Amino acid sequence: MSLHDSNTREFHEWTGTSLGKALVEKEQEQLEPMLRNLYGPVAVQYGARDLNNYLQLSNAIRRFHSLDRHSAGDTRPLSARLLYSRPESMPLDTKSVNVLMLPHVLEFSADPHQILRESARVLVPEGHLVLVCFNPASLWGIRNSFGKLVNKQWPAPWCGRFFGLSRVKDWLSVLGFDVVSGSSVCFLPPIKSSSLRAKFVFLEKTGARWWPMWAAVYILVVRKREIGLTPLMPRWKRKRSIATGLAEPATRNG
Repeated sequence: MSLHDSNTREFHEWTGTSLGKALVEKEQEQLEPMLRNLYGPVAVQYGARDLNNYLQLSNAIRRFHSLDRHSAGDTRPLSARLLYSRPESMPLDTKSVNVLMLPHVLEFSADPHQILRESARVLVPEGHLVLVCFNPASLWGIRNSFGKLVNKQWPAPWCGRFFGLSRVKDWLSVLGFDVVSGSSVCFLPPIKSSSLRAKFVFLEKTGARWWPMWAAVYILVVRKREIGLTPLMPRWKRKRSIATGLAEPATRNG
């Protein structure tokens, strides 16, 4: 088993811990109003099995949840059709998906660029991609960086690579995506004890208002730009040249 496969499996298990469940609950609260506004008959989600409820928030008629082979032994029922595949190589037809969800997939991938290229391939024009990613500019990101300095085998989710929002936006722009909306999630410190986390609950209200860029997680909804359409130039912008290589004469007043 590769290090990537091991990290992915550990993250799947971490979502069932007290801290993992707390984060999943907050993410779901933010995702619900965002996903309700995304329409289309087919929705596909990659990621941990315990994040399956995210897919239920979609209005899609057909829902598919894809897991890697290390989740094959899990017999818990899913609320969607199940696929076994990796996001770097999606077994989906080109331009066949309306909504594609990738919650905490990029962080644990050996090739996040390939995942985004596959996303651009399978989405229909004007289809939506929903990314949920850990934010390196947060207390969670600091712990992630510190953990790697101390121990390269740091457990999930600290074993993943956290990518900054501006960096991910740049990748998406190159692939022809436009940002539709975004949201910040969770301002609590990454403390395992639920009783201790409760003492910092005031950070949820103040953080969302005063320092949203320091949230533990950011959600990004982007739309696949339709390629091949040439915008028409307004008539008032069209100019008829007098002769090739010659400048138009200047107009004098008086």
